[in-house]
Amino acid sequence: MKISKLIGGILISLLIVASVPSALAEESNGFNDVDEDYIYYDAVLYLQSESMIQGYPDGSYRPEEPVTRGAFIKTVINSKYSPEEIRACLKKRSGMMFSDVPRGAWFGGYICMAKELGIIGGYPDGTFKPSRLVNVAEASKIISMTYGFSADTSIEPWYRGYVEELEERKALPTTLESIEDRLSRGEMAEILYRLLENITSKSSETYESLSEEEDQDEEDQAADLTVSDIYIDSEETVQGTTTTQAWVGFKVENKGEEAVNSTLNGKITITFGDGTMETVYWNDLTNTEFLAAGGWSTFILYRITTSQEIKVCVDPQNLAGEPDETKGNNCRTKTLQL
Repeated sequence: MKISKLIGGILISLLIVASVPSALAEESNGFNDVDEDYIYYDAVLYLQSESMIQGYPDGSYRPEEPVTRGAFIKTVINSKYSPEEIRACLKKRSGMMFSDVPRGAWFGGYICMAKELGIIGGYPDGTFKPSRLVNVAEASKIISMTYGFSADTSIEPWYRGYVEELEERKALPTTLESIEDRLSRGEMAEILYRLLENITSKSSETYESLSEEEDQDEEDQAADLTVSDIYIDSEETVQGTTTTQAWVGFKVENKGEEAVNSTLNGKITITFGDGTMETVYWNDLTNTEFLAAGGWSTFILYRITTSQEIKVCVDPQNLAGEPDETKGNNCRTKTLQL
């Protein structure tokens, strides 16, 4: 009786132990929306097995969704630095890193590391804008700086050296079509997988192949860019006929598609006034801080007269001075009404 019980106990124990690897294998078998035939399946599975990505509570990874700045920084920093280093960064900092990044945010420690290392600097208004999307140019810079690549920063445009560092390592997935492309979560996984595992046997895009669409003459470029929408939010305190503050938002499109962090040359100009017409020269189109997700950008006008016209122009040909509306740049106007 005792022997049979002992044998039975051993068999049960062996069955339990044998089932553990199976359970772990099942647990790390990927996400419910990443099948084995997905082009970057190996990359996603690798990052998950290394605890660099966790996915969503419903068990999905959503590989085709564009990656946000917050999620991108978290994954890239997580691929190079230990949890202890990330926690230590938060411990030695007091206060918030950016006005829109609370210390307790799920990506807070990673943003802390990236800022401390000089990889990110944020926006002039003190924000980081973690929900904005990341394009190939931005991603190349962040990855190159995190991984310590010696990019040539003396050449133009500003992102070329960073993209070429990834090109040299065969780390630019072939699903990318342009420098302006918003990076998907799957493509992010593939880039990091190739770099971390030193995979150089796969096909890769190049700086030249991703820049081909930009080799247009100025007239073609001008025709491609449009200000497709503009809105004014003036729900602020009104004193007489003057509003103390108004948000103006506008959307820029390139060849009918969203222009996100455009890499085209030129400027956006905002003209407003009540007769004398003041002019504000907005960011260069080459500025990575320029356009948000969906091609939208916003600015604030202070103490402006009601019922006045505001005009937004995209001017790819004139880098300084008044916008030249005879050369194909596009303008859109709207009247401020309270």
